[in-house]
Amino acid sequence: MKPLLLSAFVFPGSGYFLLKKPLAGTVSALIVVAVLVVLIKEAWYKSQIISQRIINGDLPIDPAAIQQAILNTPGQVSAGTLSSLSWLLAIVWVWGMIDCYRLVKKAQAKNS
Repeated sequence: MKPLLLSAFVFPGSGYFLLKKPLAGTVSALIVVAVLVVLIKEAWYKSQIISQRIINGDLPIDPAAIQQAILNTPGQVSAGTLSSLSWLLAIVWVWGMIDCYRLVKKAQAKNS
Protein backbone atom coordinates (compact mmCIF):
# COMPACT_ATOMS: atom_id res chain seq x y z
CA MET A 1 0.00 0.00 0.00
CA LYS A 2 3.05 2.30 0.06
CA PRO A 3 2.50 3.46 -3.55
CA LEU A 4 -1.07 4.50 -2.73
CA LEU A 5 0.04 6.36 0.39
CA LEU A 6 2.86 8.10 -1.48
CA SER A 7 0.48 9.26 -4.21
CA ALA A 8 -2.11 10.35 -1.68
CA PHE A 9 0.01 12.14 0.91
CA VAL A 10 3.50 12.88 -0.45
CA PHE A 11 2.95 14.00 -4.04
CA PRO A 12 0.55 12.92 -6.78
CA GLY A 13 2.22 10.34 -9.02
CA SER A 14 5.04 9.51 -6.61
CA GLY A 15 3.65 6.04 -5.96
CA TYR A 16 4.28 5.09 -9.58
CA PHE A 17 8.02 5.29 -9.05
CA LEU A 18 7.80 2.67 -6.32
CA LEU A 19 5.83 0.49 -8.74
CA LYS A 20 8.55 0.91 -11.38
CA LYS A 21 6.25 2.98 -13.63
CA PRO A 22 8.41 6.08 -14.09
CA LEU A 23 6.61 7.35 -17.20
CA ALA A 24 3.22 7.43 -15.46
CA GLY A 25 4.82 9.01 -12.39
CA THR A 26 6.59 11.66 -14.43
CA VAL A 27 3.49 12.55 -16.45
CA SER A 28 1.32 12.79 -13.31
CA ALA A 29 3.91 14.86 -11.47
CA LEU A 30 4.46 17.22 -14.40
CA ILE A 31 0.73 17.84 -14.80
CA VAL A 32 0.39 18.57 -11.09
CA VAL A 33 3.44 20.85 -11.04
CA ALA A 34 2.22 22.77 -14.09
CA VAL A 35 -1.23 23.29 -12.57
CA LEU A 36 0.24 24.31 -9.21
CA VAL A 37 2.56 26.82 -10.90
CA VAL A 38 -0.39 28.48 -12.62
CA LEU A 39 -2.49 28.52 -9.44
CA ILE A 40 0.36 29.91 -7.32
CA LYS A 41 1.24 32.57 -9.91
CA GLU A 42 -2.40 33.66 -9.98
CA ALA A 43 -2.56 33.82 -6.18
CA TRP A 44 0.70 35.79 -6.11
CA TYR A 45 -0.56 38.22 -8.77
CA LYS A 46 -3.81 38.94 -6.92
CA SER A 47 -2.09 39.16 -3.54
CA GLN A 48 0.29 41.82 -4.85
CA ILE A 49 -2.59 43.95 -6.12
CA ILE A 50 -4.64 43.57 -2.93
CA SER A 51 -1.70 44.17 -0.59
CA GLN A 52 -0.82 47.34 -2.48
CA ARG A 53 -4.42 48.51 -2.12
CA ILE A 54 -4.21 47.86 1.65
CA ILE A 55 -0.89 49.73 1.91
CA ASN A 56 -2.33 52.68 -0.05
CA GLY A 57 -5.33 52.79 2.29
CA ASP A 58 -7.79 51.98 -0.50
CA LEU A 59 -8.83 48.72 1.17
CA PRO A 60 -9.52 48.30 4.89
CA ILE A 61 -7.91 45.50 6.86
CA ASP A 62 -11.20 43.67 7.15
CA PRO A 63 -11.48 39.95 6.27
CA ALA A 64 -14.83 40.43 4.53
CA ALA A 65 -13.51 43.35 2.46
CA ILE A 66 -10.35 41.43 1.56
CA GLN A 67 -12.39 38.38 0.56
CA GLN A 68 -14.56 40.53 -1.66
CA ALA A 69 -11.46 42.15 -3.16
CA ILE A 70 -10.06 38.70 -3.97
CA LEU A 71 -13.26 37.81 -5.79
CA ASN A 72 -13.47 41.13 -7.63
CA THR A 73 -9.81 41.59 -8.56
CA PRO A 74 -9.22 40.55 -12.16
CA GLY A 75 -6.44 38.04 -12.56
CA GLN A 76 -4.19 36.90 -15.32
CA VAL A 77 -6.23 33.72 -15.79
CA SER A 78 -10.00 33.53 -16.15
CA ALA A 79 -12.13 32.05 -13.39
CA GLY A 80 -13.27 29.27 -15.73
CA THR A 81 -9.70 28.30 -16.51
CA LEU A 82 -8.82 28.27 -12.80
CA SER A 83 -11.81 26.06 -12.12
CA SER A 84 -10.84 23.68 -14.93
CA LEU A 85 -7.26 23.52 -13.69
CA SER A 86 -8.44 22.79 -10.16
CA TRP A 87 -10.58 19.94 -11.48
CA LEU A 88 -7.65 18.63 -13.51
CA LEU A 89 -5.47 18.65 -10.40
CA ALA A 90 -8.10 16.74 -8.42
CA ILE A 91 -8.67 14.21 -11.21
CA VAL A 92 -4.96 13.50 -11.71
CA TRP A 93 -4.46 13.15 -7.96
CA VAL A 94 -7.41 10.80 -7.43
CA TRP A 95 -6.68 8.83 -10.59
CA GLY A 96 -3.08 8.30 -9.46
CA MET A 97 -4.27 6.93 -6.11
CA ILE A 98 -6.82 4.62 -7.72
CA ASP A 99 -4.37 3.43 -10.36
CA CYS A 100 -1.64 2.76 -7.79
CA TYR A 101 -4.12 0.78 -5.73
CA ARG A 102 -5.12 -1.18 -8.84
CA LEU A 103 -1.51 -1.89 -9.77
CA VAL A 104 -0.68 -3.04 -6.22
CA LYS A 105 -3.67 -5.40 -6.21
CA LYS A 106 -2.69 -6.70 -9.65
CA ALA A 107 0.87 -7.36 -8.47
CA GLN A 108 -0.39 -9.07 -5.31
CA ALA A 109 -2.70 -11.33 -7.34
CA LYS A 110 0.15 -12.19 -9.70
CA ASN A 111 2.42 -13.14 -6.78
CA SER A 112 -0.26 -15.27 -5.09
